[in-house]
Formats: sequence, structure tokens, C-alpha cells
Amino acid sequence: MLHSRLLRILPALGFAALAAIILAGSRPAAVLAADAEAGLLAPGTPAPDFTVEAWGGGQTKLSDYKGQVVVLDFWASWCPPCRASMPHLQKVHQAVKDQKVAVLALCVLDTRQGYEEWMNDNHGKYTFDFAYDPAGRKPNSIASKSYKVAGIPTTYIIDKDGKVAASVEGFSGEEDRRIEDALAKLGVKAGGVGAQQ
Repeated sequence: MLHSRLLRILPALGFAALAAIILAGSRPAAVLAADAEAGLLAPGTPAPDFTVEAWGGGQTKLSDYKGQVVVLDFWASWCPPCRASMPHLQKVHQAVKDQKVAVLALCVLDTRQGYEEWMNDNHGKYTFDFAYDPAGRKPNSIASKSYKVAGIPTTYIIDKDGKVAASVEGFSGEEDRRIEDALAKLGVKAGGVGAQQ
């Protein structure tokens, strides 16, 4: 009964709501309630540093990108809207990579196996940086604990001084220009990325 009702309303929900439902089903209610109450990090907040496993080996830290604007995307291999947003992130990266802007896609709330399988199948399509949060699906992930993320994809735009400039929840398709608009406020030109052609 619940299954048939859910199937009827899914088209109206959209990808962002679906991701929240999927994520909510995999996290304890107390964690979700705390996240919703706390909200995302406000603009001007220093972006918390972290150390994660870089794709291809070694570790990377947010502080490695000091002096650059960073597009920090929290995603998971099991999340349809996250996967759908990757080509858009690639277009953003191509448009801004020569303007001291880095894109870091941080896989969170996911299994190592899921991440590695997705990366093996897809990493050749993308030229931006990928990393994995070793906390996996535990509630102490970087996304949940440090960045107050309650649903994915969630993207933070971090300025050259290491402070949060903006945050973007969800992905509504190629016409979604919220990342480009946030970058523009920092003087970064993303060209026609996301514009309707």
C-alpha cells in the first residue's frame, strides 16, 4: 500500500526530495532531526578542514586548496540526483578551472565498495578531483558532522580565504545555475554553463 502511494507521488517530488527520502531512510531519526535544526553552514563561516582519501591514492585535505575557490560537492554512488549532477559539475569545472577554482567531489554516506565501483566505471569522464570520506555511512561523516548536510547532493562554494560563500542543496537539471551564480558573486566567470541554449 505504502509502496504504491510512493510510486504515485515520486514524479511530483523531484530528485532533491527523492534523495532526501533515500538519505533519511538510511540515517537515524535523531541525526536527521539535529541536522534539520542546525541547517547548513552560513556564508562567512570558516569551512572546516578535513582529510579524506583521494581517488588514485593518498590523502587530500580541504586546506590543500588554500588560495583557490573550491566547489565542494557532497555526493554518493547510490544517489540518482548526485550521479545526474556530475556532467554539470564537469561543465562548471571546464569553464572555471583556469580561474583558480577547484572542484572536489567528496563521496560521503556511502560504502567503499559502492564508491570504488562507481569510480572505476565513471572516473574517466571527469577531470575534477574525487575523494572518499572513510567514515562511510556512519553518522560522523564529514558531510553530517562538520558541514550539517541533511540531503545530497549538497554543494558548498568556499572562497579563497577558506570561508563558506554559498551552499546549494539538490540538483534540478542542466538549467540549474545556482553554482554558477554563487561563483559569479566571487568574480568567477562560468560562461554559458547551465544556461538554456
